[in-house]
Amino acid sequence: MTVVKRLLFSAVLIAAIPVLTLIIGELVVRVILYVKYSRNTGSSMLVLDDVLGWRVAPGFVFRGDVTDKSGNQYKVSITVDEAGCRWVRAGNSSNSPCIFFVGDSFTMAVDASDEKTYYAWIAKVLKANAVAIGGGGYGTCQEFLVLDRFLDRIRPDMVVLQLCDNDFINNSCELESLSTRNNNSMRRPYLDESGHLFYAMPGGYPRIFPRLRMLVNRHSRFLYFVFSRIDRCRSASGDSVEDVIVQKGRDFPLYNQAVRVTAVALEMIRQRVPKDIPVVAFCAGDCDELRSLCRKTGIQFIDGVSETLARAEQTGHSVRAADGAHWNETGHKIVGEYLAIKIDEFGVRRRSRL
Repeated sequence: MTVVKRLLFSAVLIAAIPVLTLIIGELVVRVILYVKYSRNTGSSMLVLDDVLGWRVAPGFVFRGDVTDKSGNQYKVSITVDEAGCRWVRAGNSSNSPCIFFVGDSFTMAVDASDEKTYYAWIAKVLKANAVAIGGGGYGTCQEFLVLDRFLDRIRPDMVVLQLCDNDFINNSCELESLSTRNNNSMRRPYLDESGHLFYAMPGGYPRIFPRLRMLVNRHSRFLYFVFSRIDRCRSASGDSVEDVIVQKGRDFPLYNQAVRVTAVALEMIRQRVPKDIPVVAFCAGDCDELRSLCRKTGIQFIDGVSETLARAEQTGHSVRAADGAHWNETGHKIVGEYLAIKIDEFGVRRRSRL
């Protein structure tokens, strides 16, 4: 073999190694996902959506075991209809009210069976029917778009908006780009201060190639797995923009802008829902800012969720999922029963369907 042929062979071999790695990795990850979600119509709970950015896969079904923060293992049964909704029909008559829950990963509730989510407990206590749509990492703009898409189809008697203290990050492309903890690396809709809708991909290392990340998110399960693990390592180490927000608060211009945008989104939600249908909100975390914005925009706000969970933990209850942030089924039960009492004070009732 001549020197030229040896060099050519070596170059081909070097080029083939990453290609073969990518092919083998892609096959392995897709097989694992297929086995894990073999009863699902797809291979993941989430799919991309041109309007929402992403959403729960239509017809998603999962039956399996999960482990919470305390190491307790239990079985979870999740069923999503073709529209991406989780239903709980606890009403006992045609006059039973329907409550529409919209939120992020706490409402997506991957760590709780359908009948053991927080909204299932609310439905049981109030003898109501509940329909819930949540998406991991959703911001308030996406929640508005969910509401806008499904409100007229569901025709609820009450809307419950589940908020989170990271909403301000997810409502600002600039803040999300600076975050290593709450950056979903996905193209998503945002609002500006005038209520104009636009789409963008947050930047920031290791997200310096937005178009590449968009391509990976859409087509490669293996590279998505690799990049998401890099993101997790980044989120566990070093400072993030959330630390700046804690220090400066409204004196931080980007955060101040995100607060104003969030107010616009909440106002759009309240205006989209007919005036005779109550809109109630609560926060799956601590955020005085969200409480203030809700009350200014005519949305009823329920305090005390975090405090209720904290008291349960202090008395020895395990309420957290394996990630230490979301709720296990016990946490969902505690939150649901607490919220049911508060929601009942607003007098949810069946409204005219003319």
